Amino acid sequence: MEANSLIQNPQKKQRLNEEHDIDGNSRCLSNLPEEVLLHILSLLPTKDAARTSEVSKRWEYLWASMPNLVFDGSLPAMRTICFSNLNILTIKDVTFSDEYLTRQLFSGPPLLEKLDILDCSWGDLKVVTISAPKLHSLRIHEFQRPKSRNGDVCRVKIFAESLKEFYYFGVFSDYCLYKSFSLEKAKIYTYPNPSKQIAHRMYKLLKGLSNVQFLGLSCAVIKALIYVTELLHRMPMFKNLMDLKFNGSPVDLDCTALLTLLQKSPCLRTLNFFGGINLSKDDRVLNSMPPCFLSHLKCIKVDRFRGDKGELFAVKTLLKNAIVLDEIVITCSENFARNSEKQEKVYKELIKFPKRSRNCKIVLEQALPGALTLEKSH
Repeated sequence: MEANSLIQNPQKKQRLNEEHDIDGNSRCLSNLPEEVLLHILSLLPTKDAARTSEVSKRWEYLWASMPNLVFDGSLPAMRTICFSNLNILTIKDVTFSDEYLTRQLFSGPPLLEKLDILDCSWGDLKVVTISAPKLHSLRIHEFQRPKSRNGDVCRVKIFAESLKEFYYFGVFSDYCLYKSFSLEKAKIYTYPNPSKQIAHRMYKLLKGLSNVQFLGLSCAVIKALIYVTELLHRMPMFKNLMDLKFNGSPVDLDCTALLTLLQKSPCLRTLNFFGGINLSKDDRVLNSMPPCFLSHLKCIKVDRFRGDKGELFAVKTLLKNAIVLDEIVITCSENFARNSEKQEKVYKELIKFPKRSRNCKIVLEQALPGALTLEKSH
């Protein structure tokens, strides 16, 4: 009877065959080795991979074993998940509201090595702890103000004794690094509207970078620190710092925060002013000579050079005070590079500047291809 009905209704027979194929394919897929299933899941966006937890009991937590997760816009519900294999975690445009979930993500994964937190908000959370013993790289970008109802700023405490690279761009939250003994590279950029509050945040952040070897700062960080001049003497020594870079707008060589940072960096070898440099007075002698000027500083780089009076004052002061300097490399701005008459005039001034270091070369590079090397010795 059943066979006759199937013969009389071929559509029903086709539907039964399709359901059997789907169920069979599902069972076959679930029978694959876990590493194969994880490879398949890795080809999906994380939010789609997380949805496979509804397929069967075996799939419920399988996606959480992926080594690389990217959460964009939202986080899935995951109250009892353990990210035991997670190596790389990227979170974009998420507002954190669940303290337990936040702790699972930032203090749970034992193998986490790379963490990117991009354009996120800590919401109404008061304190967040990032604790990852194997974390090597941490990048935080804050492009929006926190979505907090009470207006309070979240305090983020970072414990990462294996951290080698730290990059921060923002101003809206309060970050502190602890036990960053292995730190090699760090970049701190903030917005150009400093205040006392922002200055305190930048000061606390810098205190946690004392072991860094290569440090990049925006000019806005130095300008912000002017608001906490009374705290600068408490700045730790940056004994391992060899390369210091400034980006953004020109840095004033007379700035107290800059001079303090130089004083605290006795082994500095390269000083880069990629945003330019300025000094309001001529024939300036540094009141307290940074130790690195006497023993370690070998190279100074000045970018976006326009040949203006304040820039020449700054270069003259650096040449007069840096005793072991090998070279100062000056890169012209595009407009200056096109003004051959002004270049010739600046050339004549540069070669007349006295130099404390007999071996120092002055290199004037064009923004356009080609370079002119100016050399003068005592």
